[in-house]
Amino acid sequence: MPRVSVVIATYNWSEALACALRSVRLQTFQDYEVLVAGDACTDDSESVVAAVNDPRFRWFNRETNAGSQWAPNNDAIARSGGEFIAYLGHDDLWYPTHLESLVRVADGRKADIACATTVMYGPPETGVRAVCGIFADGVMDERQFVVPSSMLHTRSLIDRIGPWRDARTLPIPTDCDLVLRALRAGAVFAATDELSVFKFNAAWRRDAYGRRPTEEQRAMLARIESGEDFRAAELVEVIRAMISRRNIEVRMPIASEQTRRAIARTREFKGAPGNGGAIVRRLVTRSAYTLDNQPGSLEWYPVERSARFGSFRWSGPSSVSTLRFPIDAPPGTVLEIRVVGFNGDARAFTLEINGYAAATHTTVESGLHVVRAEVGATAGEGRAVSVCFRVPATTPKPGDDDRRPRGVAVHSVTFVPPRS
Repeated sequence: MPRVSVVIATYNWSEALACALRSVRLQTFQDYEVLVAGDACTDDSESVVAAVNDPRFRWFNRETNAGSQWAPNNDAIARSGGEFIAYLGHDDLWYPTHLESLVRVADGRKADIACATTVMYGPPETGVRAVCGIFADGVMDERQFVVPSSMLHTRSLIDRIGPWRDARTLPIPTDCDLVLRALRAGAVFAATDELSVFKFNAAWRRDAYGRRPTEEQRAMLARIESGEDFRAAELVEVIRAMISRRNIEVRMPIASEQTRRAIARTREFKGAPGNGGAIVRRLVTRSAYTLDNQPGSLEWYPVERSARFGSFRWSGPSSVSTLRFPIDAPPGTVLEIRVVGFNGDARAFTLEINGYAAATHTTVESGLHVVRAEVGATAGEGRAVSVCFRVPATTPKPGDDDRRPRGVAVHSVTFVPPRS
């Protein structure tokens, strides 16, 4: 039997899966089997696994979609035979020494769970980085977060604490629940203190499961295949992000209504039945929207309030920030975007509506910049309106008391229907 069973849960993202599988094939440690568990996939993921042409790589597909890794992971573990279980997200990548270093540390420290250092990447236009898998003061505790792609644990740990639990029954994500149960059961955690996981967090990329981009994975895989050890340079970029205030401290989430909603949204992205999202309504009369209910991701900071303007939100470290509104706007609709302020030149930002560049006209009214643009012929047909802001830079100027990377502060968006 193999020493390590590699478990990869996947859902309809075959191009990213192909990159992940290639990073497994490049491992210096080769005593493994790979179980790829489809969560009721309907794409060509099975063919991607078959194309590896290695009997150690096995594919199976669930009949019903769970919308979460818990069920595919449990299915794969039940079919596995390794002494250790390692996980790889289908959109993540391993450095070639990943399994070698995990097994070495697990054996040497007699650990129940070994964890590798992971760099989590924000979208390229953000410069954001986060790190996990390095324990504060060398000790794992309940505040610290570990991604599944960095973990290897003994098979016997599952016998002690039980399988992955149904995400629908939990107040926190299922991977966090597994880690906390292991800690509370007295599991021994050990860190490799070696960077070997590269994570392109889908939650930080708007509509990642809709667009399924793989440019970042393919670029990183090319670096891995080059044979160059680039990891020191990657850690320098992590330090640069910290100095530039573009680092995110990732912590174990707490049970809350916000966490529950985030889990539900993730399940819908991964194919589970949902409520269908907001109903798109036809624009008939002038309608104004604040940004209070817009998702944040890395594109928008939380809502702020001022006595003069009321609520507003700064766009975040991303130089590309999007808003979406459940409005079916006919061609000729005018958008009036009220802007509290700009980090840079007010004339330097550009606007796209439904993916097309929009001509803008800006006036100043009651202290607010009012940017007007017209919705073009690509609107309508029952789809929501997407408004994308592009700013040339998000780094604050010297002397700016607000040192956050940011671009434009938006108060509200008003839709004005065309005259009949």
